[in-house]
Amino acid sequence: MTGASFLSPSSSKNVVYNLRDNLSWNKRNFTTKVGFEMIRLHDNSQTFGDVFGTYQFTGLFTGSGFGDFLLGLPSNTSRALPLGPVGLRRNQWGVYVDEDIRVTSKLNVNLGLRYQRNTPARELNNLMYNFDIASGNLVVPSQQALSRVNPGLPAAIRNRIVAAGAGFPERLVRDQSGFSPRFGLAYRAFRDTVFRAGYGMFDGLTAVGAFTGGPFTPGAEDYTNALQCQNTTSCRPLFDLSNPFPSGVTGGVRAVGGLSVSGVNPSLRRATTQQWNVSVERALPWRVSMRTSYVGSKGTQLPYRRNANTPPPSLTPFGPGRLNFPQWSGVTYGDHGGNLTYHALDMQWRRSFAQGVYFDASYTWAKQLTDVDEDGTQFGWGSQGAFGRIIENPYDRAREKGNAHSIPRQRFRALFVAELPFGKGKRFGSNLPGLGGPVFNSVLGGWSFSGMFQRFTGWWYSPLSSGFDAANTGQFTIRPDRVGSGRPAGPQSDTNIFNPGDFVRPAAGGYGNAGARIIQGLPGASLDSSVWKSVPLWSRNDRGVKLRVGATASNLLNHPAKSTWSTGAYIISNRATVARADDYYYTSVISGGLGSFRYIRFEAAIQF
Repeated sequence: MTGASFLSPSSSKNVVYNLRDNLSWNKRNFTTKVGFEMIRLHDNSQTFGDVFGTYQFTGLFTGSGFGDFLLGLPSNTSRALPLGPVGLRRNQWGVYVDEDIRVTSKLNVNLGLRYQRNTPARELNNLMYNFDIASGNLVVPSQQALSRVNPGLPAAIRNRIVAAGAGFPERLVRDQSGFSPRFGLAYRAFRDTVFRAGYGMFDGLTAVGAFTGGPFTPGAEDYTNALQCQNTTSCRPLFDLSNPFPSGVTGGVRAVGGLSVSGVNPSLRRATTQQWNVSVERALPWRVSMRTSYVGSKGTQLPYRRNANTPPPSLTPFGPGRLNFPQWSGVTYGDHGGNLTYHALDMQWRRSFAQGVYFDASYTWAKQLTDVDEDGTQFGWGSQGAFGRIIENPYDRAREKGNAHSIPRQRFRALFVAELPFGKGKRFGSNLPGLGGPVFNSVLGGWSFSGMFQRFTGWWYSPLSSGFDAANTGQFTIRPDRVGSGRPAGPQSDTNIFNPGDFVRPAAGGYGNAGARIIQGLPGASLDSSVWKSVPLWSRNDRGVKLRVGATASNLLNHPAKSTWSTGAYIISNRATVARADDYYYTSVISGGLGSFRYIRFEAAIQF
């Protein structure tokens, strides 16, 4: 019996206090709106860790692990010490003014301005820390916090943790604030044609604060059991399960080493996204309306993460001495400076028919380029978070510029809703005499159908080379060198997504020249549909109770999209599996599980 362990309990309580108000004022051709909003966020949590412990039974005393377990004699015990409650408090507030102006009977103009300010989180006991990129030291907000640092930290680290004298703000990260203007107009050029245009700036205020845990984490305890003998005939174990974590026994608080830390630029810039659009809306024959739009956006100072401990690429073999901060194994640092551009052509057609029939279709051609793509997990370099993913080369963010992973080049969507024209209040069978009316209505009345079809081109992925630290930076999964286009020889298929022969292992001393997210994955398609029937149970004075029953089918035709997001599918070093899709499905798409295997859900509801 190798051991026993228990769950790590945790608790959380989050409270949001919100105060908002607005005022509207109309005079002739002017409509003015002003308002404000204040938000107070309380995040309270506590993680107890492995507080109940882990126990190893190796047969030290009886020769049998299970025998030791029955006697309650573990050979080793360990437990993680809890950090204690963490209480974060932060504020957000904003004010805005908006003006609608009816210039003429054909021209409307809208002007708006918003100011928002977000404060970083404050921990109730000031147990927060940040990283000083200039010195490699940790920074805590006060001497009180300094006294709560884990004594198990190596002296070389513990003695270099400084308080507020490092020049950091009180909360270790400065406030973020800014103005956001907005503008829009609508002009009816002809009776059936309207031109619209708009511009707006939107904040990506992360409102992040410094970090909790880290040097304040108490650490862990390890205890090793043994027989303690007074003579050759009188021996007893040092401890048993009645007291598995005894004081004065070999073990105690484990010294902390090999730590990774996190940090954020204390003067993190405000991230903004500017969006604009121009559209033409026109009424077509057969009561069809059409809208054609150009949509663009530009993001600046977007947050991203890098491992600040990674040394520059070199021909010198990697070793601990090459780390920028040898006292740390890794330094994940959040910073600003990322960029994004988006351009799209969007077309939409709509028609509402009589008797409850509706149709809507759209087509989008889009291209988004960014050097801080949001989906880090798909490339094996880090998870998505408030700062996005960790870039490959911390000294060259620009080389990360490429297609946004989850923005396909083309997408088509069609949506329809139809109510059958039978039964009470409908075109057919509404006033049948005698018992025929209720019977006809109960069988054929109240039925409705809806569905949505989508088809889109593939998402974007990066080729990867694994198993060789070409740059001598301690990274064994990086992009390779590109020696060809990468396009597959022949039609793209599940086993022929791209040509792996066009990628080779990077040359020693540097990163590969292959761009980020240059491989287009497999296209996807899905048809989702539903059918419903409403059965009146009781009605009086235009009010009533209905029973609504039906079924919803996702991917009705059962054509699951092949997933190509797995990192393993793009490892160049394994020619047997490269360019091969998994028999899985896309996730995080508009319809929720688009391309997944077919499933049908039956539902019933009472409406009143």
